[in-house]
Amino acid sequence: MAGVEQAIQSQSTIHGVRTHLLHVPHLREAHVSIAFQVGYLDEPSDHPGLAHLLEHVLMTSPMACHEDVDLISFIQGCHGRINANTEDRVTDFHASVPISLLDVALNAMARQLAQPQLALDTIANEVKVIDAEFHARQNTAQMQRLRGLRALSRPGHSASCCHHGNATTLMASVDLLHDELMGFHQRYYCQPRLTVGILSSLPEAEMQHLAEKVAHYFLVDNAVPQIAPVRSAWGIRRYHSLTAGLTAMEWLWPADTWPATSASYLSSFAHYLDQGGLLGMLPPEVKDYRVELAPQGASDTLQLICHGRRLNVSDEDILSDALAQQWRMFNHKIPPPMLSIWQHFPSLAAPWWHWVRQQAVVERLLPSVSSDTSPVFCRSQLRCLAWRPSTARLSCTPSKGKSSPTDHRPAPVKQWVGRYGVEVDASELIEQQWLACYLPAAQVSLPPLTRQQLACQGVVLYEKHIQTGASLLLMGASEQVATACAGLFDAMQYLPYETPGILAQRLISNLYRRPHIPAVWCPDAPPASALLRMLQRGYGQRHSGVPCRISSRCPGDKSGELAVMVIISLPATPANRYLAAFAERQQAGEFLHQVRHQHQLGYVAAIRRDDAVPFIRIGYVVQSSQHSGQVLMTAVGDIITRLWEATFEVLGDQSTLPQADAVINTPETPIGALDVQWLQLLGGGEIPLHRLITPWPPSEHDIKALKATVQRTDEREYRFLSSEI
Repeated sequence: MAGVEQAIQSQSTIHGVRTHLLHVPHLREAHVSIAFQVGYLDEPSDHPGLAHLLEHVLMTSPMACHEDVDLISFIQGCHGRINANTEDRVTDFHASVPISLLDVALNAMARQLAQPQLALDTIANEVKVIDAEFHARQNTAQMQRLRGLRALSRPGHSASCCHHGNATTLMASVDLLHDELMGFHQRYYCQPRLTVGILSSLPEAEMQHLAEKVAHYFLVDNAVPQIAPVRSAWGIRRYHSLTAGLTAMEWLWPADTWPATSASYLSSFAHYLDQGGLLGMLPPEVKDYRVELAPQGASDTLQLICHGRRLNVSDEDILSDALAQQWRMFNHKIPPPMLSIWQHFPSLAAPWWHWVRQQAVVERLLPSVSSDTSPVFCRSQLRCLAWRPSTARLSCTPSKGKSSPTDHRPAPVKQWVGRYGVEVDASELIEQQWLACYLPAAQVSLPPLTRQQLACQGVVLYEKHIQTGASLLLMGASEQVATACAGLFDAMQYLPYETPGILAQRLISNLYRRPHIPAVWCPDAPPASALLRMLQRGYGQRHSGVPCRISSRCPGDKSGELAVMVIISLPATPANRYLAAFAERQQAGEFLHQVRHQHQLGYVAAIRRDDAVPFIRIGYVVQSSQHSGQVLMTAVGDIITRLWEATFEVLGDQSTLPQADAVINTPETPIGALDVQWLQLLGGGEIPLHRLITPWPPSEHDIKALKATVQRTDEREYRFLSSEI
């Protein structure tokens, strides 16, 4: 990325607070993280899940400096977004906010995390939320994996198992839980355990000043002893199988000795392996693999996940030799710049937060590791977790219909040829070629080791399953992309589509409007023509999958697992695009607060926007296991009416409206520029949302027309999904 300052400035303040700063000139949003060296392993044995509960309560309890406003609502009121994460050794709170509001948002985060007022009703409600989340995860593949990792951990060290917490482990009076939470907070949320990370376009001196302001809110911990050295989590057991039929194997390779300062180096090594460093060295049964530092922030361990059929534990020797050989070779190389790794993401936020979290783990491990030796990996330390992702899904009746005979006629393909201004967002794309492909109602199985082989040729493959199908983006030098495309689409397999996730996620997927036929996009006509021929030859009959039945009629009065979505449609004018994006951000925190806390309607509450043509659609989604459809429909409708009344009060004073770039953000990486334009094309438009902001600010006529639209409650669309439909 041209013009990016690639050096991360890391330093410690006088009381041991560690700061990590990265200056990236073109950013319009700042990505910040406040991490603490405390996690599940620090919880009292009689209250597993207390660390997770504290994370929830800090985010949702009313702030001392802003009465009746919680941290989530406050940050979203700053046109930002915030989340938190609790792991075995680290808890972190991370947010993205406009640069102009960074000081205000970061100050509010620090005050709430350092000097919280833990409301009793919030504690009681969040225990219910955590319990609902716990039961929703019980039969997932992630839970199976955590149980396997626990089996490989050493006795007495319950690292990497599920410490999520539930109503049983947190069974106590609310007053007792309040006292436990306050004591836990005072012991661990203090300066020696604090790490602050800021990624923004501000000068480093200004970011350092903001980080020091954060540190001043927290106590200097003199009463609690310094953090004890953390021993390796791994026991002597070498192998654990989760299922009988193996389709994947996870190899964990902890370093016997390693320098505390080498987490970035080890992260670069993992990225090097993941981008093709193990090609030609793995057993032939391996069809795909992924390498990263793992698990749960244990930054002394490399994780290698191999996918394929007929995998064998006896491949241990082959794998350990390959890893050791590549480590010896890599040890003599200069690690690639950090941001060259992060350019594979559409946003810099997620990798930055992950990196700061990783550094907090390293700082916690500091007393127990050497600082002057190279990492040493021993074959005897290699462990294997054999697993197969669970095929269990939430109960959902598929739509019934007669199966049609196989039709081998070429499927129609929608195509776009041309740049559509992507070079405005990322100048690198002027010199590079790209190809984009969308396959509706299908999942994609790529040829073996495709991603790694393309990476070795200098081609980035960004593959994701969006809400209605599969999307592929390739970017690189023209000749490499054209060559890669020919082999890629010829050998691609198309699998039946299954809408992922819980009921609310399945319902949200129904909000988005995408083409019902395959679609492609590239800058020049000849590659587009070749891609069309390959898709027509390979895709053949349209793969409709087995969609869930979405009902527009309200289910009966009986309560049960139920998700409801209320949809408001607006004409897709430039002014409405700004107004819809503004309303989504302005209402998101309050919607969550109203649903989860004031009315206790459910444990999932979210607002999503589909910026398609000719209508922008805003969906308000709630999932509950305790209310009937009629109750949810009535309550959510009332909440939406009140939210828009508050929004129109804000819109009434246009002098206070934020600039458009504080609401609609520009892409941060080349892949991000492609992705946002590609989604816009699939939605029926040709100009990305962040460039459809004029005229600005919206006129009184625009606001009046918006008000007339959203106040027509009889035109709101209701969708329901439950296990009974």
